[in-house]
Parts: sequence; structure tokens; C-alpha cells
Amino acid sequence: MSQQVEEINGDIDLLSNIHLDTPSPDLIPQYETIPFQEESPKKPSHPQAQPVPQEPQIPKLGFIARLFPNKREKHEIEKVKLEHNYRILLGLWKRNKNEAEENHRKALERYEQQLESWKRRKSIHEEKEKIKQKEFPILLSQDINLMESVLREAIDSLSWPRETIISYEIRNDGKDIWLDVDLPEIEDIPNKIATIAATRRKLNIKNKSKKQLRLEYSRHVHGIAFRLVGITFATLPECKYVIISGYSQRLESATGKINDDYLFSFKVDREGFSNINYSSLENVDPVAAMSSFNHIRKMTATGIFKPITPFDPEN
Repeated sequence: MSQQVEEINGDIDLLSNIHLDTPSPDLIPQYETIPFQEESPKKPSHPQAQPVPQEPQIPKLGFIARLFPNKREKHEIEKVKLEHNYRILLGLWKRNKNEAEENHRKALERYEQQLESWKRRKSIHEEKEKIKQKEFPILLSQDINLMESVLREAIDSLSWPRETIISYEIRNDGKDIWLDVDLPEIEDIPNKIATIAATRRKLNIKNKSKKQLRLEYSRHVHGIAFRLVGITFATLPECKYVIISGYSQRLESATGKINDDYLFSFKVDREGFSNINYSSLENVDPVAAMSSFNHIRKMTATGIFKPITPFDPEN
């Protein structure tokens, strides 16, 4: 039944607390050095020794056979043949052994050269990475392309319980970051709640009220905004303001068409966002936190959003 409760209630805890992993804006981003990717050359193994050919076992000539010249002659021919074949096999074995050892010696020489070259390339790579690591804070405060790359990587690394699409623009030499967020829809919030009855023999399942759904949705989308603002400040130390606007696809009852309605637009300053207690985010209400900053939003106490016109980057 506990499993059924989880399935019915869905991931509402995650949706309601999406802001809990928001980093502090005071974090100093560090350059993550890239390990040298090229594998070191493999030392050639010594060739497996082939067994030495066994000396031939020449059959003995019996006492009676010795009395017959033809048998003695046949025995001698067989003996010479066996010894000749043995010398040939032994010669081939020695030649193969010498060739294998010579090839192994040459392979070791090549290996030593390759290893030395690999060590030089590895040392050059690591030295370059150390320089990048040292210069990273300076470049991150000056290079717009690097700012874009770092911010894109940070945003792309985020996972969301519902589809959440983010676009961004860096302005004013990196001091202002504009975020535009395609938010999940309210229909993505689980609309039922299940509990185990006191008898522990059945589940109590009921539909959430429209007010509860709206308030849970409001907390979720404000949590998304809170998280993205924190990620942006923690990623770009030169950023002073994050202007974030969120919109959702909603049905217009008058026309029956689906519109992209902006639900909120916040202008958040670094100093104010740094005053939040990041060691106790479970006690932070993302709706109240975001509402404390300059914003455009038409939301009732029961979580009803009315469309707004967001902050305009051109004004």
C-alpha cells in the first residue's frame, strides 16, 4: 500500500521542494581540469617461449636384427633421418627464438620512445590545464563567450521533474543575465492524494481541491525561478542582476486557443539573494522569497495567475 500511495501522490515532494539544491551565490566557481585523455602506451610482453624440440627416440636394434646386414642398414638410415629432422627442427626453433627476441627488443625500443613522447604530451597538457585553472577567475569576469559556455553547461546539467526549457541572454558585460523559462503546466501537478487508512487495510484516495493544485503549482514554478537564479549567481561571479521571466501554455476560454502567457517576471539582485540562509533552505518558501524582489506578477492569494507583460530587456 505504501508503494501505491507513492504512485498516486507522485513526486509532489520533489515538485514542491525543487529549490532545495540551490547553491549559495557566494560560491566561487572553480575550473575543473580536464584529465589527459590519451592512454599510455602498453609495454610489450615478452614472447611466449616455444618448447625446445625433443631429441628423437631412436629405437634400439635387437640382437637378432644385428645379424642381418639389411636390417642394420635400414636401422642406420632411420637413425640418420631422425637425427637430420631433429637438427632441422632445432635450427628452426633457434631461428624463431632469435627472431622473437629481436622483435621484442625492437618493440621495447619503440615502446620507450612512445612512452617518452606520451609523457611529454601529458606534461604539456597538465601544464596548460594549470594555467587555465589559474586564469579561469579572471577570464570568467571578462570573457563573454566563456560566461555563455559556463552558464550553458550549468543549465544543461540541471534535471527537472517536469519539462522545463530555459533560454538566456548575457547583457551589460555579464552584469545582467536575462532568463526566459518555459514552465510546466498546472496539469503536470498530481491531482490526487492518497493516504493509508487507520485500519491499514485500505487506501483513502481523494481529489485535490483546485486551490491546493494552484498553490502547489505556484510553489513549484517559483521554486524553478529560485533555483535558476541561484545557479546563475553561483556560476557567474560578475553577475549583479538576474531578470527571470516564466511563461506557460494556457487555454484562452474566449477563443479556445493555447497562448504563451507570462506568469511572472522577477528582477533579483545578488546582494539581496545572498541574504537567504542557504544552510536551511527547507525553511525557505520560494514564493515568499521571490516575492521579496522587484517583480511583475498578478497572482491571487489562492494561486490564480493572470497574464502579465514581463520586464523588457530593451527598456
